Order: sequence, then C-alpha cells, then structure tokens
Amino acid sequence: MEKSSAPICQFEHQLGRCIAQHQLKRVLVVGEDHVVPYDQHRRALLICQVPSFSGGDHDVIDTNTQQILYRSSGKVLWSKELERRDTCTGVPIVAVRSKDPFGEYASFDICLPANEGGELLTRIKGRRHGEHSTLEGTFVCESARHLPLLVVKAGFVDMFFYLGHPAGHGVLIGRMEAERHLSGSDTMSLTVVPGVDAVLLVYICVLADFVQRTDDLTGW
Repeated sequence: MEKSSAPICQFEHQLGRCIAQHQLKRVLVVGEDHVVPYDQHRRALLICQVPSFSGGDHDVIDTNTQQILYRSSGKVLWSKELERRDTCTGVPIVAVRSKDPFGEYASFDICLPANEGGELLTRIKGRRHGEHSTLEGTFVCESARHLPLLVVKAGFVDMFFYLGHPAGHGVLIGRMEAERHLSGSDTMSLTVVPGVDAVLLVYICVLADFVQRTDDLTGW
C-alpha cells in the first residue's frame, strides 16, 4: 500500500476542506462505531474472499491488529442478499439487497438489518464503460442525506472512492488495490481516510468487485 500513501495523504487534507465547505463533521451512514477517528492517520483493511458456494463470503481484517472485524455472508447470485456481521458480537450490522445484478445497470440497496428496522441507507447503481465500472451511491438515510453523491471508479485491480463527482469537486475518501490469484482467493487492500464510515466503503468495495466479476461472466 506504500505507493498509494502520498495521494491518500493529499486527499485527507482535501477531505478536511470539503467537510468544512459542506459543514460536515463526518461521513456517517451505518453507525458512529464504524467511522475512522480523526486521531488515526487512516485505516487499512484487508478484505479476504472466503471460498464458498454462495460467492458472498468475505473476512475484513484490520491490518494493524490482524483482528477480523467483520464477516459477510449471503448468496449474492441466488437470494440477492448479503449480510455483514460484527465478529465480536455476532450481531448483523448492515444488509444488501440486489436488484437485477446481471442487467445493464446493476442496482443495490444498502440497509440496516431487519432486527434494526431495515431502514434504507444508500442506493447504489452501477454501469459499465470500457474496462471499468462506475458505481454511484445516493445517500437516503437521515444521517447522510445532506452528503454529495458517492462515486466509485472500479477497475479489475483498483478502485477509487470519491465524495462528489471526480470531474467536479469530488474528494478521494478511499482507495482499494487488489491481489488477484488464478488459484486461491483474492484479497483487496482498502485504505479509508479519517472521518469516513469504513463499513460503508467495505460493502461498496465488495459490490463493485461483484459488478466487475458479473461483467466477466456475462459480457454486459
């Protein structure tokens, strides 16, 4: 992740200016506990694909402590649902419902789990162009409705997460670099800047990866 440190440092300062401009304190969507504190330089997470028939299993590891923070599971291709749990408590944190994942425009709803009311948090739409995909997230929940559009530029080995459109005044709030393996499981290294909801970016990272893989299978 060393090669991405300089741009991430640069955009941490830009995020601070963006937050001041929009009078934001943080990018809060799922919950306070998942926002990277400002006294941390940044948070580095490793998203490890777990071999499974469902295709939706991942472990999310804090690279500093090597602790598994979150675990996702769900039959994305069949039941069109994915759930992420806190590994310490075993309690569901957030759920995803996919809509027409094989269509020309993939669509996903990120929600609170059913035991917390199932409130819609963010609506994600994806589209394909060339060798890359773009995912755009509209914040629906009360805590984040005032935020600009979330834009994800996703390639096969990297992703860039922007608050606001990168062609305008968008600010980079996260970056992913992947290690792909012909045999064995892939891993994705995700860096999240302070003040940003890490669980949200982890989930969108998994979804963007799913969109890329779906395209490889279907050729849409």
